[in-house]
Amino acid sequence: SSCRYIIMSASSTAVPEKRDSKVKESDLSTAKRKKMMVKEVRAHQQLITEIEFEWLRQWCIQGQRHARLHPFWHRPIERLQESYKQLECFSLIAIQILKDSSMTVEKKTPGVSEDIFDVMIEGIEERMRLRVAWHERLQDPIFASLPPETQ
Repeated sequence: SSCRYIIMSASSTAVPEKRDSKVKESDLSTAKRKKMMVKEVRAHQQLITEIEFEWLRQWCIQGQRHARLHPFWHRPIERLQESYKQLECFSLIAIQILKDSSMTVEKKTPGVSEDIFDVMIEGIEERMRLRVAWHERLQDPIFASLPPETQ
């Protein structure tokens, strides 16, 4: 599936290739690779949060009238939605890999560390907290009083 391709691509790019340097991936210590992977996963989680709460939800909250007034934003928002779905898919696969690695003691997945679990949990909890805040905000009576075309 395309999601598997995304995670395989992402895991193969977790250690950036340095063309000018003679340093190879095999030369990097395991600790350094794990640190870079944690950094990559954290950036991935922050990107998901930013796309959802700073772009997609903001666009939707402004309503149909706003969308009609700004047709040039339709395609970029559609592309953001597609990217968001791919990022979420990547997260689900990463969670499955983390889950599988926690079940097998003998065959540890390379690069998987407790720090990656922590980063994934932090990202998921942050989005959960922000979704609750958005839900509470939308319960405000002011939203029910708006004309249908602005909702």
